[in-house]
Amino acid sequence: MVFYFASNRPNDKEKGIQPFPFHYLGVFGARLEKADWTFSGRSPTSRRTITASINPGGYDKMVSNWLYRSPGLKL
Repeated sequence: MVFYFASNRPNDKEKGIQPFPFHYLGVFGARLEKADWTFSGRSPTSRRTITASINPGGYDKMVSNWLYRSPGLKL
């Protein structure tokens, strides 16, 4: 499940960005399979955490099964 939102950041004032209310742009959910993910490798001696990203097929599953989508949201 992904919660997609818009909010101010701590340094927005310094950048001249005016405050605005926190709001959700979308909520997306889907049952993803292993094939929907791309895993980055690591060397056998690395202690780094393995990371994963959703591939384009997984992304399509998520956004096509939206639970909430703000009017006018373009994905």
